[in-house]
Amino acid sequence: MPKLDLPADDPARRAALEDAAAVMHFFEGCEKKLPGGLIGPYLDMVKVPTIGWGNTEWPDGRRVSMDDPPITQAEADALFLVFLNRFADKVFALIPGKAAPKHAAAFISLAYNIGTGAKGFGGSSALRKFNAGDLAGAAASIELWNKAGGQVVKGLQRRRRAERLLFEGAAPKAACDRAVLDFP
Repeated sequence: MPKLDLPADDPARRAALEDAAAVMHFFEGCEKKLPGGLIGPYLDMVKVPTIGWGNTEWPDGRRVSMDDPPITQAEADALFLVFLNRFADKVFALIPGKAAPKHAAAFISLAYNIGTGAKGFGGSSALRKFNAGDLAGAAASIELWNKAGGQVVKGLQRRRRAERLLFEGAAPKAACDRAVLDFP
């Protein structure tokens, strides 16, 4: 996992970002490494052009295209941090008050993968249940997001289990390791 250069002025946010990033990097590889170490665009499992750590767009809002030039590892890591913070901002705006870092971390990882709009985290039962105070229901609802192209995907089952375990208080590495065991 790349070193995160995060501001230290908000320890709870920093903890949430660090834990989210640990889970995300466990499940999001920096794919399509080319000779010389550059990272090129690739099609994800549902054929969306993607680059680096699962990014489907650039900071200026342009969608990644298969014609985009390769990037360096440092550029991929910087792109990841831009979107990690953007998704964190959106998640924190959707959850009231001071959510525990473990809850925010799980939701940031989930939202990074499914989006924050009404068809993603913003309209999810996980968010609704969390905001209603149903933490057990929110945790269980995280695991509903295990499909791509309408099919259950083992990698998404693992990631959602890890996010649920993180939400419930497990350390990121323990959550990821357990998720792999639960869905071999």
